[in-house]
Amino acid sequence: DQQAVFNDFVPDRHKPIVAFLMIYGCRPGEARAMKCKDVDLANDCFTISSSFSGHVYREKKRKGRGAKPTVKPIHDDIRSYIEDRVDNNHPEAWLFPNPATGEAYGPRSLSKLWQRIRTKAGIPEYIRFYDATRHSRASQEANKGVPSHTIQELLGHSNSEMTKRYTHLN
Repeated sequence: DQQAVFNDFVPDRHKPIVAFLMIYGCRPGEARAMKCKDVDLANDCFTISSSFSGHVYREKKRKGRGAKPTVKPIHDDIRSYIEDRVDNNHPEAWLFPNPATGEAYGPRSLSKLWQRIRTKAGIPEYIRFYDATRHSRASQEANKGVPSHTIQELLGHSNSEMTKRYTHLN
């Protein structure tokens, strides 16, 4: 269902950031804050170390108590986009710029995008973007039998209780 919604209802110009959020389950503010310099193509990975809080870019500060930078491998489904973006842009350029402005996505732009996708796809109003990406990623891992502490690490939670709130079996 998630793949069908992505393919059929996410506009092509927004697919890179939506795919990134679906694959990694990171916070939208973290994806918005990614810069080309955060990618290490030589080692096939990137580091999530910054975030946005509203319109404020928080360099080297993630949300969550004591949340440390996290290094993730580049997934094949988004590799060509990331390689192209890093190879053809300044290190300080946003990895996922808003196609309408060329700047970082604003705090409400992803919410508005999700509202349009949700409406077109007939998804109930109570399903938030956060649910469709971050919670969904946690739930998919739990349903595959991935241990809770691994999911906790994936999401960058400082305690297991928060992770339990994110995972919805079946």
